[in-house]
Amino acid sequence: MKKLTIIGASFAAVLLWSGATLADQADSDWLSVAAVTQKLGVQGFKHVKALQAVHGHWEGEAFQNGQLVKFHADAKTGLVTFEKAKDNAKGNAKGNN
Repeated sequence: MKKLTIIGASFAAVLLWSGATLADQADSDWLSVAAVTQKLGVQGFKHVKALQAVHGHWEGEAFQNGQLVKFHADAKTGLVTFEKAKDNAKGNAKGNN
């Protein structure tokens, strides 16, 4: 019985791992990193860093008006759909924009 539990737990872990990996990859119809970065620049976001594909959108950090912000951008248009100011000293989120 213990052997069956271990096998089941291992199988579940593999499924979870593979699902997380697939969810964090840009689809072929998404804007490229370079294109998203350019679109963000037009919207006032500078020095984009940590840009990655996460759950159907681009996510990252950048400076806007001298303030470090965390943002989400639409995968196909590059338009910012969420932004939140971060404490520059610690990188912690604070307040909603």
